[in-house]
Amino acid sequence: MKKIVSLAVVFICLNISAQKCFKGKIGELKQLTKRELAIVIVPEKGNGDIERLTKKISKTKKEKKKLKLEKELNDLIKNIKHFNITVKKVVKEYWKLNNVEDITLVTIDDLKRFREEKSDKYAVLNFSPDEVYTSGANNNFYTFDYNLMTYGPSEEKRTKAKYRNHLVNTNFNFPKTNFKNKKQKSLIEELEKEKESKIKVLSEENIIVTLLIAQQLIEHVLESGDKITFSKYAKLQSDKNRAKLKGNKMLIQSAITGSKVYKNLDDYKDRIELVSAQRIHDAIINKEDVYIGFPVIKQYVKSKSSFGPIGFNAVITMDHKLVFNPLRGEITVFKKASMPLNYRSFKAKEINKIFK
Repeated sequence: MKKIVSLAVVFICLNISAQKCFKGKIGELKQLTKRELAIVIVPEKGNGDIERLTKKISKTKKEKKKLKLEKELNDLIKNIKHFNITVKKVVKEYWKLNNVEDITLVTIDDLKRFREEKSDKYAVLNFSPDEVYTSGANNNFYTFDYNLMTYGPSEEKRTKAKYRNHLVNTNFNFPKTNFKNKKQKSLIEELEKEKESKIKVLSEENIIVTLLIAQQLIEHVLESGDKITFSKYAKLQSDKNRAKLKGNKMLIQSAITGSKVYKNLDDYKDRIELVSAQRIHDAIINKEDVYIGFPVIKQYVKSKSSFGPIGFNAVITMDHKLVFNPLRGEITVFKKASMPLNYRSFKAKEINKIFK
């Protein structure tokens, strides 16, 4: 699957597509909470990616290439198992809107069957990757996967889910790029090694924080009767809780800190602490009374570009910034993306605004 990268072009036209969290009536959302819960897992048997790689390995004669493909296959199988175990474990512990004593594990094929049978038995919680379609030069079409959380009825398509929101990112593999700051470059390389075997895995801490924030928003809507956006809700929480950050440091994953911050790190030593992805994971799992800064992919920007007679389309993420307290499970500070191409790294200006 080919991933789209941003292009340096003469002319760029941006079309921001905001993701609405809620569809349908609030009464329909409330009815979902009374249903049995089903979680979507990724199947090992009949998995197209596994079958494709297995077939490719059997036809490969060069030993070096074969070993590389075998590693890719083993990592894929490992990642699928890890995802399936993790999502069930985390949902059972953190999801409170439905009865989680008996959770049904389903696949995408099961969901298709439910729709055909018009089965209204389950409320489906889905963390599996979704696809964004875009076209490049000469109208060739490409796709890329991004994880998404949806909560909806088993008889309807995922696109009609009652709740739909992008996941938070407490840690991730930083996109490969050239950094002038040697310290930051080494930290990014270190992160890539740390997360190497989990490139395709949605981490436990990402699922936990996403579930907690999603439930808070859904509960607010059910109680207030107002289908507000995630951004509006996050701002309300930020206005209420941001004073708690005063006198405390914000933990930020080292690899996502802007280069200007590194150059003037002494100016920020009383406000931020640069930590590893593992440190953030531990703080969330252990429900520590700390403050963690990370990005939230909330929108995808479709970029239409042209260079003379040649046209390009690309889809680029736009990230808001969030400060989260694991002990209280609450949003402490929220900063909406200041511009369309607002990337995941915490820049000096953003840190200053958070502590303003």
